[in-house]
Amino acid sequence: MTVRFGGYQLESVRFKVVDAIWKTSFVVRRKSHMIRSLQERDPASHATILVGRRAMMADVDHCVATSREPTGPPVRVVHLMWRLSKGGGIPIVVRNLIERIDPARAECRVITIRPRFEEDELGSLPAPVDGLGFTGTLSAATRLRALVKAGVATFRARPQVVHVHSGTAWMSVLARLLLPRTPFLLEVHDAPGYGRHSARTERFEGLLARRFGYRAVCHSTSVQADLERDWRLPAHQIVRFPLGIDTDQFSRPAQTRDAWRVAHGIALDRPLVLYVARLVPSKNVALLIEATSRLVHPVTIAVIAGGSQHQALAADIVGRGLQDRIRLLGTIHLPELVDAYHGADVFCSTSDYEGFGLAVVEAMAAGLPVVATAVGGVNDLVMDGVTGRLVPAGDAAAVAQGLAEILIDEGTRIAMGRSGRARAVEQFDVARMVAAFEDLYRATAIGGSARSGRAKPAIGR
Repeated sequence: MTVRFGGYQLESVRFKVVDAIWKTSFVVRRKSHMIRSLQERDPASHATILVGRRAMMADVDHCVATSREPTGPPVRVVHLMWRLSKGGGIPIVVRNLIERIDPARAECRVITIRPRFEEDELGSLPAPVDGLGFTGTLSAATRLRALVKAGVATFRARPQVVHVHSGTAWMSVLARLLLPRTPFLLEVHDAPGYGRHSARTERFEGLLARRFGYRAVCHSTSVQADLERDWRLPAHQIVRFPLGIDTDQFSRPAQTRDAWRVAHGIALDRPLVLYVARLVPSKNVALLIEATSRLVHPVTIAVIAGGSQHQALAADIVGRGLQDRIRLLGTIHLPELVDAYHGADVFCSTSDYEGFGLAVVEAMAAGLPVVATAVGGVNDLVMDGVTGRLVPAGDAAAVAQGLAEILIDEGTRIAMGRSGRARAVEQFDVARMVAAFEDLYRATAIGGSARSGRAKPAIGR
């Protein structure tokens, strides 16, 4: 039997109410030979029984459809994470979640290693955020103190579910020891082996998932396949559903296309290609620069990003004589970021790897066609030839060709943008993501009580 899990079909043990209904059909299930005999002797009576069985199954479907209604107090969830900033993939996802989660279904508390920085505007969030106050680079001794403080803070919160994130799961080790009966979720944003985290960190987190009961959560088929292979996790121990964004927000720019361009000194008469990400090696902005040098079509490339590679990439742009075509605009947060998407004509992603590709979804929600390298979770997002173009990773010529094909054909550009917008709304809206997390928290909390004798639902893909 399956139940709806935030809009996705997942395996589950029978809920008691469904069991009760199902068991009332013992005449059908255990006495099938009697029904066959009845069919031969009295077809009319047999038809009546079939009608009753269909009605019973309709009752089962009704129970499943209404299983998301709160049936008890909200689940207490603690998020353990590094920092809840206004930018970055993980913080944005957590903010979207705690801002929209149904308080009747789950109560969230966030514990961060970093302090409550004023620029993070944490006071506006509906969930309490406890900053442990650690700043700068953490030495081994400081990490130990942070681990202890995080463990004690988590224990005092009395959570029914603890939610940690890949790269920083070490923060939860003491909490795991102090809360042996509490289920832990490990949300894996980037698969092991792609350089986001050290090999030692990835091995340690794989051990947590295999041996210490951390349930893996991921958001793309690519990450799931890598977890099955590299961490040797069976598929039924991994929960997968896509992330989501506020697709409505990305349809409502505050500025017109021309106004945003003028504000940033971008020509109005040239097509604009937008890139949004961090300036780090895995995002491979150098590939975008190389592709731009191959474009014959007059175009402006706007790079909205900050990071460790800023100076090196700026020097590369000047060295190639592309400073009149490529603009490094620095970091731009919401809501102005929505204006940036609507000021552009095409979105481009040249990453060597993406665990999901949140910026790609944002661009689609804003109605932009996407040219992206076919890596990781991006393959789940972009429909090649429908919402944009997928090109081989590391291939500057293919990136340039994909951009040129869309830039020179306005009809194709508009059609792909509309298809991308429709796909984002249907598949990647934040409401679906929040519903999936709500169901996950409640099912996990019920499952965590199995050790005290209650039924434990199995959650799968």
